[in-house]
Amino acid sequence: MAMALPSLYEIAGSHLRVYEEFFSEATNGQHGLLKAEEAAAFLRRSNLDNATLGQVWNVADISRRGLLDKQGFFIALKLIALVQQGQQPVQENLAVDVDPPMFFGSGFTPVPFADNETEWCIQPDDRKKYEDIFYSLMPVNGKLSGEQVKPVLFNSGLSKNLLRKIWDLSDIDKDGHLDKHEMTLALHLVYRALENDPVPDVLPLSMIPPAKREQYKPLSTAAISRSHFSSTSLDCPPRSRASSVTSLERYSSLEHTAPKHPFVSRSLSGTPVPVMLPCSRTAWPVDVGAWQLEFRNLDTNDDGLISGAEAKPYFLQTGVAQNLLAHIWNLCDTDGVGMLNLEQFALAMHLIEQKKKHNLEPPMLLTPDLIPPSCRPPQRGVSMVDVDTSTDTPPPVGLDLANSPFRQEMDQISKEINNMQIEKRELEAEIVQAEADMKVKQAEIRNLEVEYNTLEATINQMERQKLEAQKRLDELDVQKETLEDMVSKLKVKLEQEEADMLTLDTDVERNSEFIRVRQEELNSKRAQLQQLRNEEKVLEQQLEQQMSEIRQASQQEKGLEFKIEMMQNTVDQLKTQHVTLNEQLAHCNGDVKLTDLNRLTDKLTLPPIESITLVDDSKVQHSNQSNEDEQKLTFIDNPFLRTTVSRAGDPFAQIEVQSQIPFTCEDPFATVDPFADASSFDVSNKDVFTSATAGDFVSDPFSTSSSTNAPFDPFKPLDGTKETFNTQASSNLNFDDPWATVPSDSINNGQLKKRPPPRPALPKNRPITPKFEDTSMVSDYFCPNTGGVESHIYHLAECLVQRGHQIVIVTHHYEGRRGIRYLSNGLKIYYLPFVILFNQCVIPSLLSTLPAARYILQHEKIEILHSHSSLSTLAQEFMFHANLIGVRTVFTDHSLFGFADMASVAGNKMLECSLVHCNRVICVSHTGKENLVLRSSFPSERVYVIPNALDTHHFTPDPSQRCPSKINIVIACRLTYRKGIDLLARVIPRICNEHADVDFIIAGDGPMRILLEEVRESGYLQERVKMVGNIPHNKIRQILVLGNIFLNTSLTEAFCMTILEAASCGLHVVATRVGGVPEVLPKDLITLADVSVDDIVLVLGKVINRCRAGLQLEPWKVHRRIVGMYSWTNVAKRTERVYMDAVQDERHSYANIFAKHLSKGFLFGILMCIFVFLDLLYLIFLRICDSTKK
Repeated sequence: MAMALPSLYEIAGSHLRVYEEFFSEATNGQHGLLKAEEAAAFLRRSNLDNATLGQVWNVADISRRGLLDKQGFFIALKLIALVQQGQQPVQENLAVDVDPPMFFGSGFTPVPFADNETEWCIQPDDRKKYEDIFYSLMPVNGKLSGEQVKPVLFNSGLSKNLLRKIWDLSDIDKDGHLDKHEMTLALHLVYRALENDPVPDVLPLSMIPPAKREQYKPLSTAAISRSHFSSTSLDCPPRSRASSVTSLERYSSLEHTAPKHPFVSRSLSGTPVPVMLPCSRTAWPVDVGAWQLEFRNLDTNDDGLISGAEAKPYFLQTGVAQNLLAHIWNLCDTDGVGMLNLEQFALAMHLIEQKKKHNLEPPMLLTPDLIPPSCRPPQRGVSMVDVDTSTDTPPPVGLDLANSPFRQEMDQISKEINNMQIEKRELEAEIVQAEADMKVKQAEIRNLEVEYNTLEATINQMERQKLEAQKRLDELDVQKETLEDMVSKLKVKLEQEEADMLTLDTDVERNSEFIRVRQEELNSKRAQLQQLRNEEKVLEQQLEQQMSEIRQASQQEKGLEFKIEMMQNTVDQLKTQHVTLNEQLAHCNGDVKLTDLNRLTDKLTLPPIESITLVDDSKVQHSNQSNEDEQKLTFIDNPFLRTTVSRAGDPFAQIEVQSQIPFTCEDPFATVDPFADASSFDVSNKDVFTSATAGDFVSDPFSTSSSTNAPFDPFKPLDGTKETFNTQASSNLNFDDPWATVPSDSINNGQLKKRPPPRPALPKNRPITPKFEDTSMVSDYFCPNTGGVESHIYHLAECLVQRGHQIVIVTHHYEGRRGIRYLSNGLKIYYLPFVILFNQCVIPSLLSTLPAARYILQHEKIEILHSHSSLSTLAQEFMFHANLIGVRTVFTDHSLFGFADMASVAGNKMLECSLVHCNRVICVSHTGKENLVLRSSFPSERVYVIPNALDTHHFTPDPSQRCPSKINIVIACRLTYRKGIDLLARVIPRICNEHADVDFIIAGDGPMRILLEEVRESGYLQERVKMVGNIPHNKIRQILVLGNIFLNTSLTEAFCMTILEAASCGLHVVATRVGGVPEVLPKDLITLADVSVDDIVLVLGKVINRCRAGLQLEPWKVHRRIVGMYSWTNVAKRTERVYMDAVQDERHSYANIFAKHLSKGFLFGILMCIFVFLDLLYLIFLRICDSTKK
């Protein structure tokens, strides 16, 4: 809203009469409006630049009419006064009380406090002189400091004590500065003191400026401050008093230049009197003889004088600034003739040496002791003869001056000389006054020139404006003619339109009756339509009721189908047991011993390795109740099921799983460990090889059969019969199974256990597609562990199962999970009890995993072994065994490795040997493909690039879970060195120090968790850094939706699927620029940083600021983009094509296996051939043991 303008009285204040006089002068007494030209001409007399005057005009011309009324003119005057007194010309300062403006060449001279000028003893003419001196000293904000006033006051020749008293009397407001009125008072007191008037101890009321009388408080001289004139460096010898302020005006107006004439002092009557110079020639501090040689060198014409042109080169060689040299020349040229004699030259060099050696500035005026002796006037009352006779040379002997006849003549000459000197001083004073008048006239001439130039520029501008206006008028004339033509055309068109309107009116009247008839018909149709709609609603209600009944019947039908299917499974199981019993009875030929009966009973009643449940032995041994047949099926919790997060309290303390499994019985694995009392890896158990005797190795297993030339097959039956690996036959194998759930001797007194129900049927919603090859996926990383590899294996297996594949997952045991487990979607998992060494990987043993690999591959009839992760020892060993057994292998690499350190070199060599006979390799990014081909020398044409994906239906945003006052940064990964945890440990404290509203949530576990714990403890960040530990994959979304930013600091990464999951939940991703990470997301969804703490902190800070400013993308919009980019169904289809290509490859012969290993290096190749040979021997031995038990 515009600020209200002050009134005329508020603008002018106590100077209203002055403003009225200025307005009357500008309007020639007419008191009307001022045109722009008249106002500009008057305001330019203030000597302000055009830019400032333009700013003043913009504020004053309120109505923007190019005219100034009385209020606008007053505003312009006030703004000019503000500028002249060092303030800003803005509208807010219009009410500030300042002195009236100054205009040059004005017929009216503003006098401050004109209304009270009769009350102030200082006359207007004197005030004008004092104000000129005040403005010549360049006041700052309308005031002069003590340093600015000090030279002027000292120039008066008054004593320091008297000047101190004058300062204290003049500084009425005691602010250490003198404004215009205080300076005027100070100069007036100096003038009175020079007139020998006493300086009062307390100012009388007539001397106090009218504007200061209210705030004046008289002080005693004892309390006067001595701060302004206490410096001893400013002491100067007493000087003669002047009868006026001539010396002050000369000091200020002549810009501190040295006087060209001797000082002239006036008596109280104004008559010039000689100046007293009480210094003798012997007191002159300048050594003339030191500069005599230089003077003679410069005096080329030997006239005893040197000119400025002769002295200038020599003076410039001294290195003193030219402005100081010019000042020194003016001081020494006391006669003002432009020439220096020897003494004056010596004085100049003396001042130059003082500046160079002691850095002493030359004085503004020559002190009496520095004036050359030849230039000093004689003392008062002493004639030239007296001066000559006052020297140290004694008069000639016998010369009596008093009786000399020349005495009278000499007195006359002395008087004439005195008169001539007096006349000379008067003439010099007149010259000085004339020079001052001339300078005033020159200033007026310059003002007139400025005014003339301003008027000329104004005229030129007006001429240009006139030309522009004429040009504009011509354009308007053209527009006027064009518009007239348009108007004439429009008139013609209007007549045509009016004729058409008449025709249309006739048509409207003719059609109005037709419309009325149609409206009646429309109303009738609407009534019929409403009736039909009512009938439709009734039919819809009936249909909805019938559909509800159909849905209930369908649900009942599904329940019946499930029961029928369960019963059918039970019948099939009973049939299988019946067939097995008949085979065993036939094998025994009717001769059954007690121990065989116990073993047979164990085979019939104990659950096989693929059983869905594990039964508690104590319940079997001590209970004969018949309700054991009605035991319900139990599934393990699916770690990838969707979860919800409680919105109240700590989100990490109440993570619950919404179970989607229709079975409610407790987990049988929670009470008993089926591997607690039977494991092939326990050294206390029976050695599986002790049952074989020496006779079992009589024949040479590597000899070639005479009946065929086929290569030796270690898995071919020794008796020549055909072997088939099916579910029923495999369950009858009688070798010591290291994964058996219950040992055979656990049954007491022939008491038999019930066989648990068979494997549950596949989900009803799985598409009916032809069955492809059976596949086993092997890796050390699987649920309940959290990570990208685990999620990749689960979702890929789930989609392959839906496409008709039989998928088996093999991993090592986890705490609380051992044996065989099924997920609710029918996915079968082997949790093998191997020893874990480091980073969730089993200890490398090679041969110890062979029995498990052989059993699973044969029992599950696996055609494709799909291994995951280069870091997984279990995956590498299973792939090594599968190549020897004859199973096709596919390997998926999820990581990137270097080539510099020893660990990477050894790992790359092991990977190269593991992939010697691998059929196909899958990489999750193109960067990963290039890295693997370089590391393993694997043919690039057999390497496929299939990116990761994610379950977008599960990973959905939930912005309501975010804290509006906090910015949460989420980290979810294995806490290992490869994931950049050492970088993260240094980034967290810096971000917490720079951003008080940022918290961290860290999900995951690993060997470097201790480092993060130490950082959190040392920085007291327990409340801001939350360590939630290992989170199941089905609950990781509950952590992600709490965050605003997802941070990944990996040192090497092939794809990083957790980035996708975070982006799908609406988080902005900040990741290190490594490996295949730049290929995962578009640039607007991810911000990349270099692998350094400083760059990560910098990039993360920018993202935090964007998040704080609300510039992040909308979470659901990001989620929809991720849905369109990544799909597990697409990944499964592409992986299926890789399987088909792998199945078409021919199996490798043993000779080819040995040859390829030898090609990888002499020593390493021989070592691998030894391992292959030992593996083959172990396979043959296991087969012999199986045949012996049969």
